[in-house]
Amino acid sequence: MIKIKLFLSWIFDKSKKRLSYVLGPPSQITQHDLRPGDIFLYYHAFWNPIGQLIKWKTGSPYTHASIYLGDGEIAEATPPKIRKSTVQEALKNCRYIAVFRSQCGFYEDRTTKLRDFIDRLIQNNSKYDLPGALAIRNDKLKTNHQIISTELLVDFFESVSIPKDRTKNTFFCSALVVSCYCEVGIIEPSAEVLLKPELYSPIGLSQEPAFGYVFGYLLKDGDTIKANDPFLQDSSFKTIMGCDYV
Repeated sequence: MIKIKLFLSWIFDKSKKRLSYVLGPPSQITQHDLRPGDIFLYYHAFWNPIGQLIKWKTGSPYTHASIYLGDGEIAEATPPKIRKSTVQEALKNCRYIAVFRSQCGFYEDRTTKLRDFIDRLIQNNSKYDLPGALAIRNDKLKTNHQIISTELLVDFFESVSIPKDRTKNTFFCSALVVSCYCEVGIIEPSAEVLLKPELYSPIGLSQEPAFGYVFGYLLKDGDTIKANDPFLQDSSFKTIMGCDYV
């Protein structure tokens, strides 16, 4: 009887560990875990005045977004223009980073399109869209878009679709990420009618399944995730998809 109890206790302990792995919150990751197309959401650094303004406007501690290109590089829209940077530099500019991963996958062709798009933006000296960033929480803008969304879809399917040249646009941070997803084909032209880049704040990306699910956190040495971080209550990419990458 004692042996049976010990065996059942061992099985129970093993099952608890398995459940904590499968159903637990997103965990810390490293640069080696990243894949092209991953979205970076930056937890606000208190000394950043622009971040403080975005935090006040959106009600979220996540105040900046960028996209991972691979090979340690990111692309971001930050004043005064679009630029490339590194993961290490990104971590210097925030408390930590929540990484989101698309369930659609960034295969070689999408990665090539992503990097080519960013290179063309930089070559064209594409600028940061400050007015767009300041208007991101304009409720009238969002309400009007929701009201006319059906009409926009009807117009789209009844008209001749002309490919967009997004390299002529200006971008704020999260609008650039959405535009990247449009450019590589994860968001198709008909969906772009509804998922307009200028409507998304950094925290708004996390609320739309088209942009994937939280994969984990990038932290500086010695730092910890805030106990009230909103994504600690979310299901992780691993939980939903059953793997690290699709």
